[in-house]
Amino acid sequence: MAAPLRYRRRTRTALTAVVSALAVCAAISSCAAAPTVDTAAAPAPVPPAESVAPTPVIDPRTTAYEQALLDGGLPAVVPASTLRALLDATCRHLAGGTPEPAILEQLRPIAGYAASLSGGRLTGEAAAQLMLRAARTDLC
Repeated sequence: MAAPLRYRRRTRTALTAVVSALAVCAAISSCAAAPTVDTAAAPAPVPPAESVAPTPVIDPRTTAYEQALLDGGLPAVVPASTLRALLDATCRHLAGGTPEPAILEQLRPIAGYAASLSGGRLTGEAAAQLMLRAARTDLC
């Protein structure tokens, strides 16, 4: 008689665990379901007056930096906003006395990406050197 009672307890415990798991799944799926919207009561959307895309502001330093990189063989794949951030950070590091190897380490990921699209004209290291040299000699 003891064996059947033990099996009943295990079955009851397993069944309780399964029911609890199903309840949790049901609660999660009901929370994740999209809320229903009464379309009859919803007002019609108002179209925007005019949507104007923001014009990126490109300063002359960024344009000069981009041109120096293009002249050095780097393809125009890095956005102007990223170039501006790279130029500003590089100039700040140079002014602060950061060693060039540390600056190059920060430039390598983007330089490597741009060099990979250069058609083999530049390596990642050469592109990083170009970015540093262009910033230091021309713009900082």
